[in-house]
Amino acid sequence: MIRLWIPASLLAVLVLTGCNAVGPKALQSARVDYNEAIAQTWNQQLLLNLVRLKYRDTLIFLEIDSVSTQYSLSYGGRADSSFAPIDNTSRTLNLSGIGAGATGSATSGRNQGRNRGFGLDAGLEYVEKPTITYTPLKGQEFVTQILTPIPLNTIILLSQSGWSIERIMNMCVQRFNQLPNAPSASGPTPDYAPHFKEFAEVISLLRSLQESGKLFGFLQPAKESTPDDKKHDLVLRFADETEDSDEAIRLRELIGLTHNEREFVMSEGVRLSGGGKVAVQTRSMLGLLHFLSNSVDIPQAHKDAGFVTRTMTTDGSGEEFDWSDVVTDKLMTIQSQESRPNSAFAAVRYRGVWFYIDDSDLPAKSTFELLSYLFYLQAGDIKSQSPLLTIPL
Repeated sequence: MIRLWIPASLLAVLVLTGCNAVGPKALQSARVDYNEAIAQTWNQQLLLNLVRLKYRDTLIFLEIDSVSTQYSLSYGGRADSSFAPIDNTSRTLNLSGIGAGATGSATSGRNQGRNRGFGLDAGLEYVEKPTITYTPLKGQEFVTQILTPIPLNTIILLSQSGWSIERIMNMCVQRFNQLPNAPSASGPTPDYAPHFKEFAEVISLLRSLQESGKLFGFLQPAKESTPDDKKHDLVLRFADETEDSDEAIRLRELIGLTHNEREFVMSEGVRLSGGGKVAVQTRSMLGLLHFLSNSVDIPQAHKDAGFVTRTMTTDGSGEEFDWSDVVTDKLMTIQSQESRPNSAFAAVRYRGVWFYIDDSDLPAKSTFELLSYLFYLQAGDIKSQSPLLTIPL
């Protein structure tokens, strides 16, 4: 007779060690994994909706309302044996599989021995059961939020946080006093080229003066500000040695200031004239998404099939307008190709084509990051009354 003993104390140590490690080990691995998955899928969803708008397809956002998971650790063991008569004169001993399972056999005696087989299975089972709840962003409150112009306070906050004033204003502002920044692109892709060139010159001058320290800004309470709704105006002032420079003179000329005005106040409104005030009309969140959707590179076959609007120039040449002058060269380019891209910051497959932002396109990634912040500020706290879908995995 052959017996295999596994000390109970050893099995207990294994079980207790596993139990104590489940919580910390799960946290170390799962938190980062879930974080990366949420960030990646958010980028993909935002990219997908930009592509959808270019095709005039339905816009929809699904927010991850909650992520919960359960962890369990179970253990067990099983032993079995069997006997059968044998007819031989040899004596052998075989053992194999020591560990999670073990088997062995022994024989002895002439025509009198018995063959014994035995097995032992013991192990630990670790199970993770995540539950993810999705909620759609929809309803009157959400629609109202994405159709409401982005507050000037938000633009001021971002400009005071290190973001380029040129990038912020190009994305968020559609009119600066009398100067339009492609306002027709704040809806579905227009049929004809938008007006934008003088505005582009203004924000380029602002950026140049800002970087060289020749123009600086500060906040002051807006006249319409109340204790419950504290609004601010952004005051931009020329440095003493700059007010008579060519850049300063050209900037005053473009935005309608007199030659002796050293500062001007940016206030929300359609148009303000005189008194050193400049009216700023901002885009809505939906308008911004439409505007940036023009950065999508549409395959020629889809253009020929009439899946998207082809914007034409206004000079009568019959040429298609190049959106690179407005969006792609300045803010972002969403590329397209038939095969899956090898190096992409975010990529989605739509209508049989891969659309993506290249991982090395740092300006595009900056624009995409800023777009995400604006979305969270403008509409990220709106939730539906009930979850659309809860998936236990």
